[in-house]
Amino acid sequence: MQHPHDDALPELASLLDPLEASAMLEAALSDTGEHVVEVRVVDVSYRPGRRATVRYAAILLGRDGERTTTGFTAWIGDRIPRGGLRLQSQGAEIGVWRFPDDPYLPGLSIASSTAGAARLLNDLGVEAEQAEVTLRAYRPGRRAVVEVHVGALSVFIKVVRPSRVEALQQLHTALTGSVPIPRSLGWSPKQGLVVLERLAGKSLSDSLVSGTATMVPSADDLVEMLSRLEASEVPARSRPASVDRVAEHAATITAVLPELHSDLQGVVERTADIGVESTITAHRDFHAGQLLIHQGQARLVDIDTVGPGTRADDMAMFIAQLVCLARPGPNATAISEYLMQIASTDLVDAAALDGRVAASLLGFALGPFRVQEADWETETRRRISAAVKWSLGRG
Repeated sequence: MQHPHDDALPELASLLDPLEASAMLEAALSDTGEHVVEVRVVDVSYRPGRRATVRYAAILLGRDGERTTTGFTAWIGDRIPRGGLRLQSQGAEIGVWRFPDDPYLPGLSIASSTAGAARLLNDLGVEAEQAEVTLRAYRPGRRAVVEVHVGALSVFIKVVRPSRVEALQQLHTALTGSVPIPRSLGWSPKQGLVVLERLAGKSLSDSLVSGTATMVPSADDLVEMLSRLEASEVPARSRPASVDRVAEHAATITAVLPELHSDLQGVVERTADIGVESTITAHRDFHAGQLLIHQGQARLVDIDTVGPGTRADDMAMFIAQLVCLARPGPNATAISEYLMQIASTDLVDAAALDGRVAASLLGFALGPFRVQEADWETETRRRISAAVKWSLGRG
């Protein structure tokens, strides 16, 4: 498997090699009496020349001969967080921590333990003598989502950096009632935790990929939901749209797959002159994975990113993610037909849309690399090819 070469982060290739990663984790475990049996890379976040985080699933052999599966994260480059262990490799420092002891997410150890989740719910007035917890998402240093079952009750705990939790709570307070989203049941400012109700429904993206979708929202439905967001005044910080990050994304992809440089530069050049759209309250991470379909109605499950943005960028991201879902397979044609129906709407200017779809596809292109799919290079190339077509007009 091809690994990126980065002169500023020479240790990255070693972190992506299971054998060398095993040796690193052995060093991290030297005082515990545990030994590494197997290591698998499960997530990679990479910013060329600056930093990378690599997340592992490891099988360990304890002193008592028992095998356990646990997670680790290695961080290299700038902004290595305080806490965890510090190791040396090729003259560089590596920060290592064991799940759930993420230095940036102090609430993760609470949310991911049965006792901690139960205490949190009890503090919020939800009687919970016992709780079952399941980790649903984790981006080291950034965020996590834990599903908690207490009898017949299910909730989700979102874990973010404590400095960002108040804004997330304010978003849910501001949008509840006007946008179909989960209600916040309470939050912990110190730990960076927000407890959210579980909404009924099935993920639109899962339904499309499995071919079980019985109802899909039309372009009108999507715009109606986005219009509800637009009508809301929410406290949020600005963030660059995909079209503003085309050069950055192209540079990252080039660092991983340098042979795509020419195609990527073509997309960068063709998206450089996209016109400026009116700024509104937008979702800024709008895609089929964010929507649940229940009794013919679409619900929005994740609003963390809501803030100043544009309608065209939201619709472009929705279309781009459908392009990603339309991988070769039995349901690819149906997904492609659906995305072209959305793209053909006159609710968003076509000229404003196509280049933004290309830009969003560059943002999604390394998703298979991030989760270390076995054949990630093939899928990344397919996404880049689609980005080239959309940058030329109508993929």
